[in-house]
Amino acid sequence: MSKMMGIELGRRKCCVAVLEGGEAKVMPNAEGNRTTASVIGLKNGEGEVGEVGKGEGMSKGNRMIWIKGEMGREDKVEVE
Repeated sequence: MSKMMGIELGRRKCCVAVLEGGEAKVMPNAEGNRTTASVIGLKNGEGEVGEVGKGEGMSKGNRMIWIKGEMGREDKVEVE
């Protein structure tokens, strides 16, 4: 049986849910959270996504990009 999936692409957080038995069930991310930060944090040229990326970018002074604000744009973002 097929399932229906919904994705909320919020400016700061994202969420994914599936419809099972007529009820929406929010899917946890790899860390077990129901929402994921819409961010990529860069460390030594490598990207980390979600809360891990947010932590890398904020706590260690690395570069961080909020994904939602860049979606649909044709500009290129140069980082280090």
